[in-house]
Amino acid sequence: MTIHSNAADDRPILVLGGGISQISLIQHIRDQGIPTLVADYRANCQGHRIADHVSLNSTFDVESNLALARQFNIRGAIASATDQPLVVMADIASELGLPCYLTPEQARLCTDKLLMLPAFTAHGLPVPKLHVLSVE
Repeated sequence: MTIHSNAADDRPILVLGGGISQISLIQHIRDQGIPTLVADYRANCQGHRIADHVSLNSTFDVESNLALARQFNIRGAIASATDQPLVVMADIASELGLPCYLTPEQARLCTDKLLMLPAFTAHGLPVPKLHVLSVE
């Protein structure tokens, strides 16, 4: 993957997650000369050690990450090697008018089994029997 950098543009890319699975992504972005802003609620995560900017936000928290994105005037948001933060990434991109490979609806469809399985059925794909359990 090649990320194009405009040397005059010092806005960071928001990386949702700073665990071992995101290290190569963070490093790749930095190698392209683009600053990184890593959001991860764990203060001692590996991604925070190599990021240009860090935040102790949960990767599941749309509102706090959207506020962070606005504060840093990010150029993009990305999530990798994890599924639920895809929704946060897509919501941020949609709200800020940034390019993204998923719409918020698509992100929810591919991460929420209660939405995914009926969509598969509607398109003729086989799905396992599903029993929804709720705890009240």
